[in-house]
Amino acid sequence: ARKLLNSRLQQDYPRIFIDSLPVPDIIDGKYNPELLQQIKVGLLNSLHGLEKIGSRLIAIPCNTVHYFYSDLQSQTKYEVLHIMRTTLRRAKLSGHTKLGILGTVVTIKDRLYENQAKEFGITIANPNESEIDFVANCILKIIAGRFSAEDKSNLLSIVQRLHEEENVSAVIIGCTDLSPILKPTDGVVPLIDSLRELAELTIIKYREIVILGKKSQ
Repeated sequence: ARKLLNSRLQQDYPRIFIDSLPVPDIIDGKYNPELLQQIKVGLLNSLHGLEKIGSRLIAIPCNTVHYFYSDLQSQTKYEVLHIMRTTLRRAKLSGHTKLGILGTVVTIKDRLYENQAKEFGITIANPNESEIDFVANCILKIIAGRFSAEDKSNLLSIVQRLHEEENVSAVIIGCTDLSPILKPTDGVVPLIDSLRELAELTIIKYREIVILGKKSQ
């Protein structure tokens, strides 16, 4: 906000409503229809609660939860920002055409980035099966406070392999739990932080809706 809105005083910053929703864990891809329905209902209740207290723009700082994006956007007249599209748009503007990704099992195996990438002229190279499982385990370690320096080194080894063997020019940090752990310059190629991209777009959209008076959607 300081950079994009030139905020200097407390009143210059946007008003933000936060609903930190402890949804059941599907990071490792182990879920069933009943669990998915439980998560969807919780997300929809959160969405409607945010609307009732005055939210006119919705940002979901979780890649995996975008599995439910269409369900959420269809139930509100306000814009729900799309973290995949936001991140891919930045990658395209930076000249990237082939990207690697680090994310949860759901994000990768349900092709949440790949399903959007073609529109931007981008190809996604996924980690291999053992790497997917390792990244998911690292995310669970971060949540539990057990992530180590060795884990980070091994994550960056995946980035290096994707660059050397798959010829990617950048790798998406496709899980917001990884964002505080990995810096954009940590890898042998740039790491594109999906959380940072979503945060910047949120401020830009806030400026359009609140300051410039444009309607959301």
